[in-house]
Amino acid sequence: MYRVLGADGKEYGPVSADQIRQWIAERRLNSNTMLQTPDSTGWRPLTMFPEFTGTLGTITPSPLPSNPQAVSGSPANAMAAWGLGLSCFSLICCCSPAAVVGVVLSCIGLSQANRDPAQTGKPMAIAGIVVGAISILGNILALVFGAFSEVLTKGWKL
Repeated sequence: MYRVLGADGKEYGPVSADQIRQWIAERRLNSNTMLQTPDSTGWRPLTMFPEFTGTLGTITPSPLPSNPQAVSGSPANAMAAWGLGLSCFSLICCCSPAAVVGVVLSCIGLSQANRDPAQTGKPMAIAGIVVGAISILGNILALVFGAFSEVLTKGWKL
């Protein structure tokens, strides 16, 4: 009889060797599973028990999924990525047309992400809108203060 330390941290058993073999076949236990015999005080990995190495050897690892989408995750939102990129570019280079285009593309990307929950990119689209808005506001303030810089520094002269 054996005691099994599950992946959830709970102890299971006592269970028979046949039950352990069945759990290995069902992939409920693997080579890293910790076992304890009644005559031992410590936990040892399943691979340390020679009576189970044959059963472990017959289990083939599960194949990788053939769908590349399943491996890479959800599809990225290209509009959100372009929107954020243009918004960041406009913030660095003080280019307000790029900021406007970045905000528009980010809004389109946000709309797409809201319609299709499988798409990633909602946070990226929101960031593109915020960065683009900051860039547009900064450009407006620079234009206003640049135009009135003489008035602000020397005062009104008629």
